Amino acid sequence: PKCSVPSFESMEDVARLGLSNRGTASGECMRRAAASIEGTEHFGCHSYFNYQYHLEAVPANATLMTIRTEHLVEDYNSVEYHLGGEPQVLGPNQTVLAHNNENKVTGDELKHLSEESKKLVCDKLCNEIQVYKEILRRSINLSEEQVEESIRELSESCPRETAASTCVQPLPNITDKLVNGRGYISSKKGRRRE
Repeated sequence: PKCSVPSFESMEDVARLGLSNRGTASGECMRRAAASIEGTEHFGCHSYFNYQYHLEAVPANATLMTIRTEHLVEDYNSVEYHLGGEPQVLGPNQTVLAHNNENKVTGDELKHLSEESKKLVCDKLCNEIQVYKEILRRSINLSEEQVEESIRELSESCPRETAASTCVQPLPNITDKLVNGRGYISSKKGRRRE
C-alpha cells in the first residue's frame, strides 16, 4: 500500500491517525508513523539521524561536548572555553549564531498536539529521551545544574519518559543504519554500559 509519513498533514495526524490504537490509518501507515518517530526508517533526516545514531558512533570513553539549542550562546561559549578559547566569545546580543530553533510553521493547528497525542509521541520517543539524557550527563561542558535544567525542560513535554530509566520497547538495533550512513558497524561503542 502507498503511504508516506509526510502525507500526514500535521504531527497531530501522525499521532492521532498513525500511532493511536483507535487510529484510522492503514496498518502500513501506522507502522511507518511509529518507525519515523523512533528513527528506525528514513522518512526525514531529523528523526532518522537521531541521538542514538550519533551516540553509537563514538567510543564509550569519548569526551562529549553538547550545544543545546535552547541554550545556544551559553553552550557555544562553554565549548569554546573547553577547547582553549575565551570563556565569553559570544555575548548575549551576538549575531554570529543564527537562532533557527523556533517553529516557523504558520497555523496553530499545525503546531498543537493534544494531550493524548503528546503521550503517544512521547511513548515512541522514550528510547531517544534516554539516549539524550545520557548525552547530557556525559557532556563535559555542562554542569550538573545545566543537565538538570535540560531534564526539567524535557519533563514539561514528556514527564513519564523523562522520569523513566528504561522503556517498554528495547533500544532499536541500528547496525544497518550505521553501515549505510557511516560505513561501519556499531558495536554500541558509544553506549555506556553500567
